[in-house]
Amino acid sequence: MTILVTGVAGHAGRNTVRQLVETGHDVRALTRGSRSGTFRRESGCTRAISPAHRR
Repeated sequence: MTILVTGVAGHAGRNTVRQLVETGHDVRALTRGSRSGTFRRESGCTRAISPAHRR
């Protein structure tokens, strides 16, 4: 299942992403932009940039 997660920079968001990836879900992390420092590729999820923040 594909799941979109917001708030991946926080403690709960990071743990949620980790658990979802470990159980085999396709996880998308909603971020503010391509320069977002909070997104980490090693988390195993794909970045989904918010249309409201695209430049």
